[in-house]
Amino acid sequence: FPSHDNTAHHKRVFAAAIDFGVVGFGSAIPVGAAYVLVGGGGANDLGLNPLLIVAILLSMTMPYVYFTLMHSSEAMVTIGKQSMGLIVVTNQGEKLSRLQAFIRIIITALLPIAGLILLVVAAAGLASRFDEGLHASIGVATAIGLLLVYFGPFCTVFFNSRHQTFFDMVCKTCVINKS
Repeated sequence: FPSHDNTAHHKRVFAAAIDFGVVGFGSAIPVGAAYVLVGGGGANDLGLNPLLIVAILLSMTMPYVYFTLMHSSEAMVTIGKQSMGLIVVTNQGEKLSRLQAFIRIIITALLPIAGLILLVVAAAGLASRFDEGLHASIGVATAIGLLLVYFGPFCTVFFNSRHQTFFDMVCKTCVINKS
């Protein structure tokens, strides 16, 4: 198993922030370009121009393409991880295949969404039996639930020796300092 030090998980936070910016900017480019090309309007009967619809769909795929291609590249990094001196490898220290990288980003993106859906269903169940005594409890439970859904899978880096997120453990990958 590749060696770790205790700074890799701290660097991951900054790397994620950089990658969030890169993906956000990259996702905005097709939508902005389409909006300019259609003249800021050009709506059809449905209210959206087909070019704009294609651009939106393209921008929605950007994170999956970016993380899949970057993590499975020879460099084994995204722009954020590269700037922080980190790489993504399998538990055996090997480069991720395109399939492994794709599954890793799918799980990273979809698990919080699935958790959020469960949280909404649970909150709706509580709200259907709403009385004044439950009012504060629903708000507190929702706030705690949202924190767990979005940050819980990442918190595992602090509780295992390999500093893996939940997603890393499922995909048998890890983020390490580049040697």
